Amino acid sequence: MSKKVLNTKSIEAIKLEPTQKELDVYDAQQSNLVLRVRPAKPGGYSYAWLFRYSKAGRRRKINLGAYPAVSVAAAREAVRRHLEQLELGIDPRAAALVEKATFTPKTVGELFAYWFEEKIKNNRKEKSVNQCAQIFRDHIFEDKAFIDFPLSQLKPKVIEKLINTINAKGKKRTTALAIQLMKLMFRWATFHNYIERDPIYEYSAKIWVKLYSRDRYLRESELILLFKGMRQARIDPQFVHAISLILATSNRSTETVLIEKRHIHLDDGYLIIPKDNQKETNAKPRDHIVFLSDFSKKHIKELLLLSGDSRYLIPHLRSKNNFSDKPISSKTLMQQLARNDGESNHAVSGFMKMPFGKITIHDLRRTGSTILSELNVNPYVITLMQNHKISDKIISTYQAGKLLQLRKEATNLLGEVLEKCEAQALHELRTQPHEYRVPWSRNSSETERIILSDCA
Repeated sequence: MSKKVLNTKSIEAIKLEPTQKELDVYDAQQSNLVLRVRPAKPGGYSYAWLFRYSKAGRRRKINLGAYPAVSVAAAREAVRRHLEQLELGIDPRAAALVEKATFTPKTVGELFAYWFEEKIKNNRKEKSVNQCAQIFRDHIFEDKAFIDFPLSQLKPKVIEKLINTINAKGKKRTTALAIQLMKLMFRWATFHNYIERDPIYEYSAKIWVKLYSRDRYLRESELILLFKGMRQARIDPQFVHAISLILATSNRSTETVLIEKRHIHLDDGYLIIPKDNQKETNAKPRDHIVFLSDFSKKHIKELLLLSGDSRYLIPHLRSKNNFSDKPISSKTLMQQLARNDGESNHAVSGFMKMPFGKITIHDLRRTGSTILSELNVNPYVITLMQNHKISDKIISTYQAGKLLQLRKEATNLLGEVLEKCEAQALHELRTQPHEYRVPWSRNSSETERIILSDCA
């Protein structure tokens, strides 16, 4: 617990220790007002106002909303009102329930705080909740004046100006997501009669951005370049094996980095992706079986050697003993590709430069499905391998089998192709030693042993 005069500057200066899950900061200017600070994903912090008080010998609290949607001044005013209620013998908690039933937001910030608490936090998973909070905090409410903008004066032109400001940053998906979230919020406000007209109804994300689905995948010649380039570039072996595993299993990167050793059954040739680690979809999740080819097993064994005593297969390595009880970020894998593609802004080498343009981690997943389709594998088998929902309702309803044997055979076919490409890459490294560079590592001798054994 700490105490300070809370304002925009002092709140932005609050930092949590790496091991802290939350911090309560008491306002030195207004008694009973607390700002609860928690880490937010993918970065930064989330802030929530609390009113703490005692009634009948019991400590209680009331959530006053999120900062900055609820300003410091508004939070202090709410606390003063609750303290007055206490002096009159009224329990603020009971009064808050009555007030909530008759509450009508007057500003955009009040509407967001109410909508976020009622609709988002109660109906979405933590990752989605944090993403929504981040979009509003860093983009929609970047201009603090919009927080206090009266709903009665909100016109489409105001929203259009706001979207233009977000779009000027050059982040297409952020712009599209901001529009989508504002549409949800204002549609909810219209339904509850908080506003007479939806100010964003006539606008579509297509007016500002055109989002295209990528169809990029790696041909066999590019796979050889990738396997070769990863060993030529300054990449830690952990990332080499992790990228190879994604290629071999077609798993999502977020699912891959969350694999725990207890999920792996090498002798039986499969691993499990628990439902809690899977992508959030409308379908009811269930544990997903991922079959392992000999190629997959080889790279998993190397990852097990590198992971030490961590419970994760691909642990975060930035700690004193080189092992951590948390996984690496999926973004870290993407950064390893970008640092060596010769095209990205932060590229340090061109060892993984591809003839047909830059690649992403998701392109590796698409590569696996493309290879299997070219090998005439049933498309429904590929869909189930990648843990996608079958779009055909008749087939998904009446053919409930998971095609396990066919999925296992398809995994082996993919592994054979990747094994051939990797073998060719290592052969070229052996015959062209002047192109070879031992990658950086936390332990260079161990790295040389692993990489040179590949080329032996």
